[in-house]
Amino acid sequence: MFISLEEFISIYCIKVRIYLIFSILKRKEVSRMLKSDLVRKVQSQTGLTLKAAEEVVNAVFNTISKALAAGDKVLITGFGSFVVRKRRARKGVNPQTLEKIDLPESIIPAFKAGKTLKDLVSKAK
Repeated sequence: MFISLEEFISIYCIKVRIYLIFSILKRKEVSRMLKSDLVRKVQSQTGLTLKAAEEVVNAVFNTISKALAAGDKVLITGFGSFVVRKRRARKGVNPQTLEKIDLPESIIPAFKAGKTLKDLVSKAK
């Protein structure tokens, strides 16, 4: 089976990106906060019961999700904004079969950090 130079370059670029992502993750310990960790933080900062804190966190996530599903933009001053973006239709490659496929236009949620959050994160380094 022969593939064109364009297909080879496309496949090679995908493999390089995957390699870079994994090498960065291996070098750097990535910490993460799970939803249960967030609930505990909310509980400790507000004095609510664990169940009440979980309801608050769920209510926030549900409200943001429903607003995005309706096509609305959610702006949290100082933190950032959640928006819905359209991704244009594009060509892709199935990595298992190397077959070219057409990816349809899609709608995806996106987050853009606000200035205050960006400044806080950049100072944390």
